[in-house]
Amino acid sequence: MRWKDLKNNNEIVEENKQKNNANKNNEDIQLALAIYELSKQIEDNNRLIKTLIQKIEILELRMSNKNANENEVIISEIDEKIIELIKKMGKVTAEEIKDVFNYKGKNAASARLNNLCRMGLLKKVHGGKKVYFMLNEKNDVKKVEKY
Repeated sequence: MRWKDLKNNNEIVEENKQKNNANKNNEDIQLALAIYELSKQIEDNNRLIKTLIQKIEILELRMSNKNANENEVIISEIDEKIIELIKKMGKVTAEEIKDVFNYKGKNAASARLNNLCRMGLLKKVHGGKKVYFMLNEKNDVKKVEKY
């Protein structure tokens, strides 16, 4: 009987080994599936992150363009000619602008110069009875055809 019991024990051990191998293979398959699912989730997250980065870059570009345009002043062609004249002469009065640009009265020239002062392109200096207009060097000027 012992020989028979030993044979049965060997068969039981062999069956257990097969079951263990089957369980191990099943665990390996489950682990592989879990890794595959994680890799898919990582790919999805990476796509989402890439999209978010692109949107952030677009927003940053818009913000930098907005800030750059805030300092730019758009003026008419006549105003640009006035500024060119002031660059050449250094300073002008409303009377001089009236004469150069053939205004009928000094008020139109004075209004145009005061408007350029409000825009920050010119600065006003009082010298006795005369008011002189000079360039305010802090601003850029961009030419357009019509105001």
